[in-house]
Amino acid sequence: MDVPCVRLDNTEDAVAKLKTGDAVLFLADGYPETTTVLSEQVFQELNRKQIKTYLEFPGTLPGFEFKPVRRALFERVVVVEGVFGEKLKPLDLLCIHDCHFAETEADQPLMVLARVAGYDTAIFGIDDVEKFPILFKHQNLVVSTTKLSQFVTARYATQASMQAVWQYLFKELLPNGEIPVLAWEPLVGPTYEKNEPLPENARLLAIQRGIDWHGRAGMVLNEKGWKDFQEYWGLLSGFMTRPAMSRFWRR
Repeated sequence: MDVPCVRLDNTEDAVAKLKTGDAVLFLADGYPETTTVLSEQVFQELNRKQIKTYLEFPGTLPGFEFKPVRRALFERVVVVEGVFGEKLKPLDLLCIHDCHFAETEADQPLMVLARVAGYDTAIFGIDDVEKFPILFKHQNLVVSTTKLSQFVTARYATQASMQAVWQYLFKELLPNGEIPVLAWEPLVGPTYEKNEPLPENARLLAIQRGIDWHGRAGMVLNEKGWKDFQEYWGLLSGFMTRPAMSRFWRR
């Protein structure tokens, strides 16, 4: 299904062109340095026209207070509500690389950022951990405190999870429309399927490919890099030489 859309750089112009019942997405082009700031007048018009709105990485929202933007360190995105279909259930984890978020509080968030244990799911739950809203609904808005729209270029994972998230967002914006499943070819992906048997040399291949990746990425230290490394860690030339450090890493 083709959905006609128009891109505008000025929020006031965008709202002025919208008709009652239309949908609009305010995307965070300035992420992560600049939040998305809308005027009070824009919010009033969105509410008056009952415009279905997706707002990401906001710096303003009536009734909400935002603290300075934070960067996630150990936290991961956790699904809270079962609104995303069978492919994304409560306590499932999403990988949003280098996640910066506008810290605020929200009742009944759909997804949160939290420091949890688990690989695919938060196996111990999230009741006893600090949580930060990542996606929530407010009146006629769906609000993301981070940037979800760069899911392709930033390689958010899993692909099926991000498809489920955007399927939900588009259904909220176009409740009477037939929403196609977003499809794209990831630049990177797992070598083997989840339940595929591994070959006997899988561990060796993983080590070899890991070494090759560090070389291609330019992460092998040259002479200057090695000197800087020693100075950074306070290593004296007589205390630990390059061969000694190599033996230390192999242990």
